[in-house]
Amino acid sequence: MPAAGPDYLRECLVEHLTRRQLTASFDFCVQVQQDPVTMPIEDPTVPWPTPEVRVAILTIAPQTFDTPEHNRRCEETVFTPWHALAVHQPLGGINRARRPVYAAGAALRAASHH
Repeated sequence: MPAAGPDYLRECLVEHLTRRQLTASFDFCVQVQQDPVTMPIEDPTVPWPTPEVRVAILTIAPQTFDTPEHNRRCEETVFTPWHALAVHQPLGGINRARRPVYAAGAALRAASHH
C-alpha cells in the first residue's frame, strides 16, 4: 500500500485497478429524515437514529486510467452535487457554505485550461 501523501488515493486505485486488475465497489447511502425536530438539518452535531439506506453501488472495472489523456480530461471535469433535481440537492448551512467553493473551484479549473 502506498504511503499517505498528496496522491494517496490515486496510487491506491492504480495498485488496485491497474496492477492487481481488481474491481472496486463503493456503496452510496442516505439517511431519511423522519422528524425535523429530532433530526435537524441545520445542526450536524445531532446524530440521526434512522438507518443508512444503500441507494446505489458504484462499480469500477479493472482498467488503466492513470494516463496523460485521462488525467487531462479529469482536470477539465467539473462536479457539483447541485447538478441534480431540486429534491436531491444538498441542504443545510454547511452545504450552503460549500456551494460557492464548488463554483470557485470550477471557475479556477476552467480558467487554467484556457
